Amino acid sequence: MNMMSESEELAKLVDGAYKNILEKFNPCARQLISAGKVYLKALHGAVAASKAYIDSLGKLARHAHQGTWGGCTDIGKFPRREYLVDNVDEQDYPSV
Repeated sequence: MNMMSESEELAKLVDGAYKNILEKFNPCARQLISAGKVYLKALHGAVAASKAYIDSLGKLARHAHQGTWGGCTDIGKFPRREYLVDNVDEQDYPSV
């Protein structure tokens, strides 16, 4: 009978230890998940902003390249080339 009470006591101690760990772990896990969601949302915002930047750079390059002024066509070549290269990269390696 003594053996049974010792094993019951041990089971209660182990159960208490697990409950204690879970009580302390759960808030930290929730905070980690919440921080991960915020990070992911910020990352998606940065991706959207960079796409808008690349698109506007492409428009600027296209307008500068189509301009009638002699110097503007030279200025428009480099950004246009960068815009085209970025679009090819985006097709090869889609964003996350």
